[in-house]
This record gives sequence, C-alpha cells and structure tokens, in this order.
Amino acid sequence: MHRTRTLILVAACASACATLSACGGGGGGGGTGGSAGGTAPPFTPPAALNSFSLGGSAGTFTGTLELQASISGVGTPASAFALLSQPGSFSFPQSFPAGSAYSVQVLQQPPAQKCTVANGSGTLSANVANLQLSCGPGQQKLLFSFSGQATGITPSGPVTVLSNGDLLVETALGGAQNNGAVVQISPTGAETLLHSFTAASDGTTPQGGLVQGSDGNWYGVTNSGGSYGDGTAFRMTPQGAVTVMHSFGASGTAGATGVRHQPRQVHVFVEAS
Repeated sequence: MHRTRTLILVAACASACATLSACGGGGGGGGTGGSAGGTAPPFTPPAALNSFSLGGSAGTFTGTLELQASISGVGTPASAFALLSQPGSFSFPQSFPAGSAYSVQVLQQPPAQKCTVANGSGTLSANVANLQLSCGPGQQKLLFSFSGQATGITPSGPVTVLSNGDLLVETALGGAQNNGAVVQISPTGAETLLHSFTAASDGTTPQGGLVQGSDGNWYGVTNSGGSYGDGTAFRMTPQGAVTVMHSFGASGTAGATGVRHQPRQVHVFVEAS
C-alpha cells in the first residue's frame, strides 16, 4: 500500500513540471521565450490629448476682415479669432482639442464687400484645411440724404454706431443757426436733430467724431467758435444737451481737430497756433 502511494506522487510531480516548462516558467532555455512574450506595446496617448489646426483659403478681397471660430464639446466653450489682410491660405493662431465641434463665421466684413465661409462647421478629428472664404461686392442701400439746413449739411468726422443700431453723425454746417449739428439716424432712416451749435456759446463746425465716456455722455470738439473763437471741447447728454468744458484760444491754441477715447480717458488734439 505504501509503494502505491509513492508512484502516484511521482506521476503527479512529472505532470506539473511538464506544464510549468511549457508555460516558460522553467529555467535555462525556457527563459528566453518568456522574456520576449512579456514586452509591452508602445504607449499611445488618448485621442482627447491630441489637438488639430483649423484653416483654409481665402479668395480675393481688399482691406481687412476678421473670422471667429466658436469651439465647443471638449472642455470649456471658447472663441478664437483670425485677422486676415490678404487672400490665400490662412489658419487660426491656435490648435483645438480633438473631438471639438467648430463653427466659423465672418465677424467683421471688409469695406464694401461681403464674405461667406463654406465648410465652416464640423468636428475636429484631423487638421482642417478646407475652410473656403469667398468675397464679393457688398449690397449698399441709401439710408439717409442730408438735404439742407434742417437736417444738417456736410457730414464730418467718423460715424458713431449706438448699441440699438442708430447712428450719431456730426455735420459741419446746418442746424438751427447753420453752425453745425449732431443728428441721430435710425436703421430705417428716420433722423432726429439732437443739437444745433450756436457759434459764440458752444462752438461751430464740429468735427473729429464723438466718443462716449464712462458717465454715458458723449464728448467732442468744434473747430471754431466758443469764448475765443478758436473752438470748444464739449460734453453732450444722450438727449442732446451740450455743456462747454473748454474754449480754445486763451493760451495759444487754435481749433481742436479730433478726439480719441481710451478707457477712462478722453484725449483732445489741437492745432498749435
């Protein structure tokens, strides 16, 4: 009985050792095969870590235009901008995460032209280079005609666009006393005379455009008139009431020529006498 047990244990050991050797667990020659089978594959980053460029080509246009790309779907929604000044290939200055949705549109049209974007939306799975920007003559419509003293004569300076779409325009002549005016014109072409300049009291021949201060009032200059005849710097409420802030001429300065706005500041430019 004792001999039978010994034979069974030897047979079991032989079977287990044969299995271990086949699996590469033995020493010597079996170790080479086990090492090769344990080599790790190259690491591939997740697709979400990749980023891709966004661009295309622009047809003929003159001047400057600006494109806006709205990016969403991966991370925080964002906007990117590209300023173009010539035809040809273009690309947004940054890349965007793989899987992001994009939509590209013209934010600012070039002067007297209208541009459209083809292939302007999709999902980023590779570099995009098929945005197609096409431009042509813009459609123009006569909004308002200055026709005499009552409406102002000889518009001067840049036009100011209000948040509601109305336009603020200075005229060098016209108004109640033909000394210039500020008029407001609606998108439908309706005009409102906000202020008529009266020469000696508040100046004449406004020019240089208007800028809005942090107080909501508008600031500008006139080229002549005022206390010394050499122009004024004035403040105008949205309703058209004007207050003279300074009359030029008392300290050797001639008429003002324009204004420029920076945050919390208004700069006035004058012609030295």
